[in-house]
Amino acid sequence: AGAKAPGSSPVRLAGQKVRVLLVYDHKMVRDGLSLLLQEEADLEVVGMAADGESAMTLVRQLLPEVVVMDVNLPGMSGIEVTRSIVKVFPRIKVIGLSMFEEPEVADAMRQAGASAYTTKSGPPGALVLAIRSCVGVEVADPAPPASEDPARRGRGAGDADGP
Repeated sequence: AGAKAPGSSPVRLAGQKVRVLLVYDHKMVRDGLSLLLQEEADLEVVGMAADGESAMTLVRQLLPEVVVMDVNLPGMSGIEVTRSIVKVFPRIKVIGLSMFEEPEVADAMRQAGASAYTTKSGPPGALVLAIRSCVGVEVADPAPPASEDPARRGRGAGDADGP
């Protein structure tokens, strides 16, 4: 067995946190995303960058598993940075994040090598799910257990589906 290439992820161990790098030019958004991800026990923000050049430096230093990438960055665009990351570190997953909802933007990010794309207007949980699915973390079935099935418990006054 030889040495692993930089950016190659080993098999995920139970309890191992997903290492995430945030790349966004607005500090308030970076800080907010960091707080959101810190609420998740299985995710760890290992670094933050405001531009493409800093992002590339941190990717080399930190070898995150996932990079959350803004499309619009000063200097190199998020699309260009994504292309560079996946070329040099093919096992690092990039998730595009932007205000743009046009399919052309998502397509451009995917063509550059992004594993997923989500918009800032989506629910916060969408980013968390995208991160987990990119690295193969199984997402629990959102269906309630049989004991919580509304048909099996009495209907309350607050039930929306009537009598």
